[in-house]
Amino acid sequence: MRNELLNRAIFLINYARRLAESGYLDISREVVKLGLTYSSKGRVRLPLEVKRSFCRKCYVPLIIGKTETRRIRRGYIVRTCNLCGWKRKYPVRNLRGKIP
Repeated sequence: MRNELLNRAIFLINYARRLAESGYLDISREVVKLGLTYSSKGRVRLPLEVKRSFCRKCYVPLIIGKTETRRIRRGYIVRTCNLCGWKRKYPVRNLRGKIP
Protein backbone atom coordinates (compact mmCIF):
# COMPACT_ATOMS: atom_id res chain seq x y z
CA MET A 1 0.00 0.00 0.00
CA ARG A 2 2.76 2.43 0.95
CA ASN A 3 4.73 1.62 -2.19
CA GLU A 4 1.67 2.32 -4.34
CA LEU A 5 1.12 5.69 -2.65
CA LEU A 6 4.77 6.60 -3.10
CA ASN A 7 4.67 5.69 -6.80
CA ARG A 8 1.45 7.65 -7.26
CA ALA A 9 2.87 10.72 -5.51
CA ILE A 10 6.05 10.61 -7.62
CA PHE A 11 3.99 10.15 -10.80
CA LEU A 12 1.80 13.16 -9.95
CA ILE A 13 4.77 15.42 -9.22
CA ASN A 14 6.45 14.38 -12.49
CA TYR A 15 3.17 14.95 -14.34
CA ALA A 16 2.96 18.41 -12.78
CA ARG A 17 6.40 19.16 -14.21
CA ARG A 18 5.21 18.26 -17.71
CA LEU A 19 2.14 20.46 -17.22
CA ALA A 20 4.33 23.38 -16.12
CA GLU A 21 6.57 22.93 -19.17
CA SER A 22 3.43 23.20 -21.32
CA GLY A 23 2.42 26.44 -19.58
CA TYR A 24 -0.31 25.21 -17.23
CA LEU A 25 1.18 26.56 -14.00
CA ASP A 26 -2.07 26.76 -12.01
CA ILE A 27 -3.03 23.16 -12.78
CA SER A 28 0.51 21.94 -12.08
CA ARG A 29 0.44 23.67 -8.69
CA GLU A 30 -2.71 21.75 -7.72
CA VAL A 31 -1.26 18.45 -8.97
CA VAL A 32 1.87 18.95 -6.82
CA LYS A 33 -0.33 19.60 -3.79
CA LEU A 34 -2.25 16.40 -4.54
CA GLY A 35 0.99 14.40 -4.77
CA LEU A 36 2.17 15.82 -1.45
CA THR A 37 -1.17 14.91 0.10
CA TYR A 38 -0.74 11.31 -1.05
CA SER A 39 2.73 11.11 0.45
CA SER A 40 1.68 12.64 3.77
CA LYS A 41 -1.47 10.53 4.16
CA GLY A 42 0.46 7.35 3.43
CA ARG A 43 3.35 8.53 5.63
CA VAL A 44 5.94 7.87 2.95
CA ARG A 45 9.07 9.90 2.31
CA LEU A 46 9.63 11.35 -1.11
CA PRO A 47 13.11 10.97 -2.63
CA LEU A 48 15.38 14.01 -2.37
CA GLU A 49 15.32 14.80 -6.10
CA VAL A 50 11.50 14.83 -6.03
CA LYS A 51 11.38 17.04 -2.92
CA ARG A 52 13.71 19.55 -4.56
CA SER A 53 11.77 19.66 -7.83
CA PHE A 54 9.08 22.13 -6.71
CA CYS A 55 8.84 25.42 -4.80
CA ARG A 56 8.09 24.92 -1.11
CA LYS A 57 6.16 28.19 -0.91
CA CYS A 58 3.93 28.26 -4.01
CA TYR A 59 4.18 24.55 -5.08
CA VAL A 60 5.08 25.28 -8.71
CA PRO A 61 7.49 22.79 -10.33
CA LEU A 62 10.91 24.41 -10.70
CA ILE A 63 12.11 24.49 -14.31
CA ILE A 64 15.39 26.27 -14.99
CA GLY A 65 14.83 29.36 -17.12
CA LYS A 66 11.06 29.30 -16.78
CA THR A 67 10.09 29.15 -13.11
CA GLU A 68 13.54 28.94 -11.50
CA THR A 69 16.83 30.83 -11.54
CA ARG A 70 20.04 29.14 -10.36
CA ARG A 71 23.19 30.97 -9.31
CA ILE A 72 26.44 29.83 -7.76
CA ARG A 73 27.46 32.12 -4.91
CA ARG A 74 30.35 31.52 -2.49
CA GLY A 75 30.21 27.76 -2.52
CA TYR A 76 26.42 27.51 -2.64
CA ILE A 77 23.88 26.92 -5.38
CA VAL A 78 21.11 29.47 -4.84
CA ARG A 79 17.77 28.43 -6.32
CA THR A 80 15.14 31.17 -6.68
CA CYS A 81 11.50 30.73 -7.67
CA ASN A 82 10.65 33.31 -10.33
CA LEU A 83 6.98 33.43 -9.29
CA CYS A 84 7.09 33.98 -5.52
CA GLY A 85 10.75 34.78 -4.79
CA TRP A 86 11.39 31.75 -2.54
CA LYS A 87 15.14 31.08 -2.18
CA ARG A 88 17.02 28.01 -1.07
CA LYS A 89 20.78 27.47 -0.75
CA TYR A 90 22.46 24.11 -1.25
CA PRO A 91 26.21 23.67 -0.64
CA VAL A 92 28.30 22.76 -3.67
CA ARG A 93 30.03 19.45 -3.08
CA ASN A 94 33.66 18.91 -3.91
CA LEU A 95 33.62 16.66 -6.96
CA ARG A 96 37.39 16.31 -7.24
CA GLY A 97 38.30 12.76 -8.18
CA LYS A 98 34.71 11.72 -8.87
CA ILE A 99 34.56 12.79 -12.52
CA PRO A 100 36.75 10.74 -14.89
